[in-house]
Amino acid sequence: MKARNATFRSEPLPLVKGIPVQLEHVFYHLLANALKFSKQAEAPVISVSVRELSKSQLSHPLLSVTESDFVEIQIQDNGIGIERSQLEKIFDIFSQVPFNSVREGEGFGLAYCRKIIRNHSGIISAQSELGKGTTLSIILPLAKS
Repeated sequence: MKARNATFRSEPLPLVKGIPVQLEHVFYHLLANALKFSKQAEAPVISVSVRELSKSQLSHPLLSVTESDFVEIQIQDNGIGIERSQLEKIFDIFSQVPFNSVREGEGFGLAYCRKIIRNHSGIISAQSELGKGTTLSIILPLAKS
């Protein structure tokens, strides 16, 4: 991050249900991707925001297996972005979205992240605008206090 003069902002993160080492892998990978797919001529800006959601606010079938409330964690960057038609493909195993010159990795990182998040009774999704950046949203059950 220092080498790219990146800015990182994060709200305090709540406790979620999960296996810490697996969730660390997810967040490490998502932050690394935000840096990897940043614009060369612009310093990367990565923001992590959080909002709590009650179960009644959600209607996704994968979220119906738990009785707890949830948290949505969004990781937003100002990178190169992804074409709308490619957004769901980024979570497919061995899938790499065609970028100009950035072709690193094997194409299973985001598929691995999705598998971990689903194993934690959560969901992950992406929104993006080509040339403006990407927002990855993760919804996970909150830990009971």
